[in-house]
Amino acid sequence: IVELELFIALKKEIETKLPEIKTVKLYNNQFESESVENAFLYPAVMIQFQSNGFKELSQGVQQFDMTVTTHLGFESYKSEDTEVLRLKQDLYKVVNRFRNEYFSRLLRVEERPNYNHNNIHVYETDYKTTGKDFTTDIRPNKDVTAIPVVTPTITTLADL
Repeated sequence: IVELELFIALKKEIETKLPEIKTVKLYNNQFESESVENAFLYPAVMIQFQSNGFKELSQGVQQFDMTVTTHLGFESYKSEDTEVLRLKQDLYKVVNRFRNEYFSRLLRVEERPNYNHNNIHVYETDYKTTGKDFTTDIRPNKDVTAIPVVTPTITTLADL
């Protein structure tokens, strides 16, 4: 469920801050199979998650390391199109500044072009993050009740 929450929040952030991105989806090798499956609009960002280990903290709460990979696809028939480089950097700024209460900041660790597609420029960027999964948290939920603050009144002889 943590990937779902992160995906929904990150997708919304990209769609809000980069309106020129026409498609944001969960990664499923779409650039390879785009011509035979469901078409989508470019530029497109596909988001991929890979968990890199879990550690039990306490009472069902786990901490984990995760790699989040963005696959930026940009369709171009020009012999040289530098617009994809600007878009790649803009996407980095959005993802790098993204905040979520259950994850640390997404830190870019690797970036690589993927040249295996005709007329599609694809850049893959890996980000590392650490998160906490509270799905099986067994700690009791305690509602905090506000306690009214009592201000003492000092009475002097002059007030009597």
